[in-house]
Amino acid sequence: QNVRLASRHNVVWGGGFRSMRDRMSTGFPGFVDVLPLQRRDEIVTYFAQDTVALVPERLNLTAGVKYERTDYADSEWLPNVRLAYMPSPHQTWWAAASEATRVPSRLESDLTFFGSIRPGDTFGSEHVRAYELGHRRLVSSQFWYDVAVFHNDYDDLRTTEVATVANLMRGNTRGVEVAARWEPATNWRIDAAYTWLDMNLSLDPTSVSNPGQLAFTEGLVSENQLSVRTAVDLPHDVTIDATVGYVDELESLGFPAYTQLDLTFGWRATESFEISATGRNLLDSHQPEQDFAFSATGMPTENERSLYARATWRF
Repeated sequence: QNVRLASRHNVVWGGGFRSMRDRMSTGFPGFVDVLPLQRRDEIVTYFAQDTVALVPERLNLTAGVKYERTDYADSEWLPNVRLAYMPSPHQTWWAAASEATRVPSRLESDLTFFGSIRPGDTFGSEHVRAYELGHRRLVSSQFWYDVAVFHNDYDDLRTTEVATVANLMRGNTRGVEVAARWEPATNWRIDAAYTWLDMNLSLDPTSVSNPGQLAFTEGLVSENQLSVRTAVDLPHDVTIDATVGYVDELESLGFPAYTQLDLTFGWRATESFEISATGRNLLDSHQPEQDFAFSATGMPTENERSLYARATWRF
């Protein structure tokens, strides 16, 4: 629901309800189960937010709060606040602070060994406080950029203790995100994006978790990522779209840094019919993406080179 109060307030409020029912089976009954085997869970949310024009068309303050109740964790009130300053129609400075949670999953909460050992009974929600400062500017009709710096404080992160799972790790991440678009001509666009990310973790003094796991987890993050995409519209409704991406090494998994290229050629034959040919990961026949311990299938995964064609008919 959106309500405008007076001339400077724009209030948005609402809510949501979700009900889910499932039945679980592990294939090893009596040894490893998810108990109860059948379960019905509910998620209830409410939110309210007010955007106040402190200085019309110059300075806006947005403040809001979200209430969330689930069957896997305590209820939470999650506030957020954002300040936006627009010195001109072509640029914006902003600052923001917010809170969020990650609620334990069904598996994390109800995994049971030998019918009675439930490690997840002591595991609760993980929390983050996020802070952001940014600047966006339209330099000309052909060029704009967006820069943001951020810092996130994490509390109650998951740790593996003796026969239990607990919330005895904390940490922070910080980084920079830069995005830009340049249009050298009406039929040519170039988009670039860069991210730098640094992660630091620490254990609560009462934790008996392996401290070496901290460095391993930190090494699962790529510190630098860069991508450049160019799209060109040629005569006779032909398009070329190319993306070059760079991803830093994953130190803990021993995966080296890599560069990849995706390329698409398209032709719009009519208003309703078009065809295209695409190549993915053209610079390497197979690029490791995930170790077996972190994949959903329990197997190592790779991003293989692929070629495919597509035809689209709209009617």
